[in-house]
Amino acid sequence: MAEIDLTQGFAELGQEAELKPYLQRLADLANRLPGAVDELVSYEDLNPHEGKVLQNFAISWARGAEALVMKYLMSGRVAGKSGHLTVDRLGSGLPIWQEMVTLSQDKEAAAEILTSMRSREELKASMLKAMLRDQLSPAPQQYAMSQRIYQETLAEGDVALPRSPLTFDRLEPSDCGRQRYMVGWSVIDVQSNCPVVYTMLLEDSSGGTADENDARLHRLRAALHGQSNLETGLLDMAIGVDHAVSSLHPKKIRRFTFGPFLSPAFSAASGPMMDLLRAAAPASEEEWALRIRMETVRSHGEFQSGGILSSTRRQEFSPSPQQRDGYLMTTLAFQAVCENHSDDFRGVRKYVITGKNQITAHS
Repeated sequence: MAEIDLTQGFAELGQEAELKPYLQRLADLANRLPGAVDELVSYEDLNPHEGKVLQNFAISWARGAEALVMKYLMSGRVAGKSGHLTVDRLGSGLPIWQEMVTLSQDKEAAAEILTSMRSREELKASMLKAMLRDQLSPAPQQYAMSQRIYQETLAEGDVALPRSPLTFDRLEPSDCGRQRYMVGWSVIDVQSNCPVVYTMLLEDSSGGTADENDARLHRLRAALHGQSNLETGLLDMAIGVDHAVSSLHPKKIRRFTFGPFLSPAFSAASGPMMDLLRAAAPASEEEWALRIRMETVRSHGEFQSGGILSSTRRQEFSPSPQQRDGYLMTTLAFQAVCENHSDDFRGVRKYVITGKNQITAHS
């Protein structure tokens, strides 16, 4: 494999020797992430509504990653059809935010574009003709096929957007009779290029039920989207939401950060896990790990805020968010962690790939 220049934060992978190994790892991650999220939901203190938000995200992100693999699979093999996948090697190890913006734009036009493309059957027939009759390389047809599958993958279902719409699930009322909601949304963080998923438990003290035309939800969306970045601490975000709408009370906010994606083959990141991977498999394209961080802020009570004529209920949040790190990792990476006695991996959940469709969680 050709060496990737590690002197820059972003890498444009266009040559096959650089791009193919990365796409193999990205496809592997896409195949494994939904299973890892299922394990996370099972082993962490997540309710079914939080689980649904995470599982829907994992499926949509995996579909987007699979689409990117097909988009760039034949890059550099056909004259005039080259493309460069830009990856954040120093940070997330994942495609950069702009790649995901282009992906979401392509999805909007996928169904229409497919109508103007040759079918799979036509492309297969053209490949056979090039190889058997004309004795030519079928690379142009293979490129066309990869682009068709790219468009088909986008058209099949949702892909993770740079900023997803908010989802609202109505829950059973609280013990004090307030209507409750589970809110979920995701973003691709602009600075870190990591996918981030949020869930929030809300209580409504208005005595009514919010619907999609409720003006309060418009103010809530604006507040959430304005603060949905990793530079904003989760406690600060909780306080901001608490002040955005006086009758909607955030009782629990969780943030799940997926990344960085680490491998000796393409990552220039540093840290304990990266050091272990380099020591265990310094030249391997097969070994990788994805960090999954869960942060939680809870309200443990309310207090009256304001004066005699005007007052509102505010939340008393725990001063420090709870944080748990986990890693989705290969077996060799797990073995390296087990042999390492550093405090860096104490209490870290390990989601280990043990078979083709099997992932096992370890504390």
